[in-house]
Amino acid sequence: DNATNVSVVSIHDNTTLDTVAPTLDNISGLEKKAGFAEDMPGPYKEGDNLSLDLSFSEPVMADPPLTPKLTLSGIYSEDLEITLDNLTGEASHVVKGGDGIITIEVSGIQDFAGNTIDKTPVTIKQFQVDNTAPNLQSASLSSSNPANDLAKPGDNLTLSVQSNETLQSVTMTVDGKEMVVQGSGTAWQGKLVTDQTIQEGNLNLSVVLTDLAGNTSSSYTETTDSSKVVFDKTPPSGNLEKLFSEWNSNDNRTQARLTLSASDNTSSDQSKVKGWLIKDNDNTTPSLSDNWTIFSETSVFSDNTTFALNQTSGSRVLYAWYRD
Repeated sequence: DNATNVSVVSIHDNTTLDTVAPTLDNISGLEKKAGFAEDMPGPYKEGDNLSLDLSFSEPVMADPPLTPKLTLSGIYSEDLEITLDNLTGEASHVVKGGDGIITIEVSGIQDFAGNTIDKTPVTIKQFQVDNTAPNLQSASLSSSNPANDLAKPGDNLTLSVQSNETLQSVTMTVDGKEMVVQGSGTAWQGKLVTDQTIQEGNLNLSVVLTDLAGNTSSSYTETTDSSKVVFDKTPPSGNLEKLFSEWNSNDNRTQARLTLSASDNTSSDQSKVKGWLIKDNDNTTPSLSDNWTIFSETSVFSDNTTFALNQTSGSRVLYAWYRD
């Protein structure tokens, strides 16, 4: 003032200078499926409905006259409108056809200081689309029966398959019965214990593959190595008749001269009668490891044989079994 008094005025400026562009830090709703080998989310197939939740590095708003959007490009193109809510946003997308990669960019957004958003998302920049059904590369069917192309009730069937891509599941059936399936990646195996309800003959199989995107193959009904299993639940039927008996001085035992006759399935797809076994006063069912007399497989069998009886006193009863 005129008296030379001087006042002191303090000015406090709280303005913050912001020159950093906001970023799209994360996109929820795009997930990498278990078993997928690529370093990106997916795979997805046509018709999959994706609900996308967006997270930004700082509060954001529209950047007029532009509209907030996600731009998809690659095997197809589409702009997705974004609904913003400060630090977050929402968008949705229905996956289209084709096979390949979709790239994601973001635009039409700014922060409150007016910095335009970085067009490239921080974490998820792409996702995979797959609309091609998987293919069966190999399939082989076998049985636990000593003849692995034959099966009887109680035998275990094994169906091994290989696909051209990683699968999420495989459905296998034999004669309409669902197998117990295990596997991962491209290699899968089904198992089934046969029972009396299965129809006799060449077993029919079905294999359906489902890949990670959910694409399902047609039903494969044949093996790739021509392997097959014929199911036979009918044992041979047979007869045993005595022609005569006599004492044999060479081994000092009575010998019975017998007529053997048997028949088995007449279908060319099924097993034939191939062996017989006779026991003296013993009707316990023999095992396959017993001393069977084996002959060439045939639908109808007839032969005469001499059987030496043991010399235990008393009446003798002979029991005959036939096997296929």
